[in-house]
Amino acid sequence: MAKQADAGGNKATGNENVAADRPGKGIAGESSGSLIGFVAVAAVVTVARLVAKLWGALTRDGVLAAAARQGADELGQALRAFPR
Repeated sequence: MAKQADAGGNKATGNENVAADRPGKGIAGESSGSLIGFVAVAAVVTVARLVAKLWGALTRDGVLAAAARQGADELGQALRAFPR
């Protein structure tokens, strides 16, 4: 098998793109790093979905908004210089 030379006259050894030919089999630990990243992203997505479900349950019927309005009204009354 004859080796071909590149434009600079260097002969190819056949080992230039070994990691690119085999995804996940390149540098040691590369595939475990991507697994850890995947698990971290999955955990963040799961927590975000849980928070969204809880927020939806709390705000669905408007009780939380009504409590905030009532609290703001009572706070405004308490801070008035001359209460009614």
